[in-house]
Amino acid sequence: MGLRLSPFGRRLLLLTLLGLVVRVGYVLVVERGDEITGDATYYHTAANLLADGKGFIEPYRYLHGGGQEFLFVEDPELIAPTANTALPVGHEEPTAGHPPLFVLVLGAGSLLGFRSVLEHQLLSALGGTGTIPLAGLVGRDLAGERAGLLAAFLAAGYGFLWLNDGMIMSHTLTRGSFQWVGCIRDSKVIWVPSNTGRFLVSWIPPVELQNNVIEKNGKKYP
Repeated sequence: MGLRLSPFGRRLLLLTLLGLVVRVGYVLVVERGDEITGDATYYHTAANLLADGKGFIEPYRYLHGGGQEFLFVEDPELIAPTANTALPVGHEEPTAGHPPLFVLVLGAGSLLGFRSVLEHQLLSALGGTGTIPLAGLVGRDLAGERAGLLAAFLAAGYGFLWLNDGMIMSHTLTRGSFQWVGCIRDSKVIWVPSNTGRFLVSWIPPVELQNNVIEKNGKKYP
């Protein structure tokens, strides 16, 4: 005897599939091919290193060695030479800098051969789709089936619930700062994730939408 869903269950399943299409479409159409930075690089690299049997190590330290100390500072001269700055590329340093669950999920995908940025983006989108039935079930328990379906519909389409899926981010808000490239004023502005940053953001626009300005009468406007 096959599994039979209630009318609520069928509608919730359809909304979940709709949300999955939205998330996968966003990854393939908007985020695909964009360079990842900051925490996204952390999660992507940490997952592959975990699948390679290296455990939970600091991926930036592994990629850059002592150069990690200079990655997120505006003036490199502020960093004094230390034992950390002399570490070689490939240094394996255990870390608990981020909660491990997201790295474990991506790492499981890496172990199965899904190691590329795009594949991790799609895994993230698949995992994020789980918020839709969860929202629907919670809404039904609190206020009835109609409220549950409305909650699931909002979870399927509300951008701030799925934008970070395509950026390989485990959370909806990221702390960091904006800074000039190379500390050169009026050059390109980049976003640098940092636990001590001044801003909390929920979305970073694609590269082609960044740093677009219009110059009028010698002044630059976004």
